[in-house]
Amino acid sequence: MMFAAYEGVILYGGAHSTQHIDASSSRVAAVGFAAGFISTIFHDLIMVPAETIKQRMQLGYYRDASHATKRMVATGGASLFRSLPTTLIMSVPYSSVMMMSNESLRRFLNPTGAFSLPTFLTAGALSGALAAALTTPLDVVKTRLQTQGMTRAKTSTGELHGAPQKFKVRYHGFSDAFLAVYRTEGTLGFFRGIGPRILQTGPSCALSWCAYESAKHFLQAR
Repeated sequence: MMFAAYEGVILYGGAHSTQHIDASSSRVAAVGFAAGFISTIFHDLIMVPAETIKQRMQLGYYRDASHATKRMVATGGASLFRSLPTTLIMSVPYSSVMMMSNESLRRFLNPTGAFSLPTFLTAGALSGALAAALTTPLDVVKTRLQTQGMTRAKTSTGELHGAPQKFKVRYHGFSDAFLAVYRTEGTLGFFRGIGPRILQTGPSCALSWCAYESAKHFLQAR
């Protein structure tokens, strides 16, 4: 879904690498930014609830995904989307910066738009690392919101594989969690884990673009 939206925006915006070779650098950057913005909204509307269920299950409170979903829906379902605004605040800038820089780097490294794995690897790694570094503070806040008030389930309390007996909402939105991080850890707290995040995201982004472009090239050649 995300790549389908991305392709549509790039093509409609007149910045496709092979069909719009003469597009200006500013147009390529602007359309790449818009592609990241729009495709991320489609993606997060589905993935945020799924990610929340996964994180809750990892804490040991629920038997399976179905059990977790039913329990959260029974309490109103708001917890499934509690982190959506913050996730969009974080994901939209990340994807917009990543796709903007990726499109610009690819156009710079390979002006003809010909299939080139070295170009996809280099542009993907650099754009992913840059976007990851710039959005680390927002990722820290998102994680606080998604895991707030919950600890690992304990057998002694009878909570293992059962619904949590207590759940306290510590943060009531992005600004509340943001201020909490600043008060307890200062400015450096927003960059906790930036190194591993860059090391994970850069190569991951490079491989993702290579896999996607390779699959697209193979299907188009048939």
